[in-house]
Amino acid sequence: MVRTKRTASMLAMLRRMGIVAGLTALAACDLMSSDLGKLDPGRSVIFPAERARELVQQCSRDVPAPIESTWTPTEAQVRSLEPRLAALLVQEARRGDFPETKIEVAEYYRQYGGFTVGGKRLIYVNGFHRHLAGGSWRSEVPLVCDGGYGLFGVEYDPETREFANFHFNSPG
Repeated sequence: MVRTKRTASMLAMLRRMGIVAGLTALAACDLMSSDLGKLDPGRSVIFPAERARELVQQCSRDVPAPIESTWTPTEAQVRSLEPRLAALLVQEARRGDFPETKIEVAEYYRQYGGFTVGGKRLIYVNGFHRHLAGGSWRSEVPLVCDGGYGLFGVEYDPETREFANFHFNSPG
């Protein structure tokens, strides 16, 4: 940016007003959100209550337990959690074994199921990279032992709108 006297005086005035800090923060948030990407709604499926237990048949990560009952999450519940799930996915990858790994959020498929655990209704997210999706991902749960960042699971409480117990598969 070329600074003229007028530009410099305008920046000084904006600083005094606190606007530059706000605009800088907004720009940083915008860059961060665009860097994260968005989950593709076409890459998600809700498992009905009678099939939800299939989602927790995992061999290398923790899952919700003990399951008291199952239920079917609504489309609205799933859509409300997905923007925050995208950010969580990136955050957890950065905290993991390979923080330099760049997670492309749009490359992940999700399967959702509803469980009651400890009297609380939870939505369980079974997530996996597109390379593991296969043609029957809408009806079959990919079972991969290990797999690292390629697969993850997390619990979501639709009442409190909070995530808990995020786990990538073990790296193998």
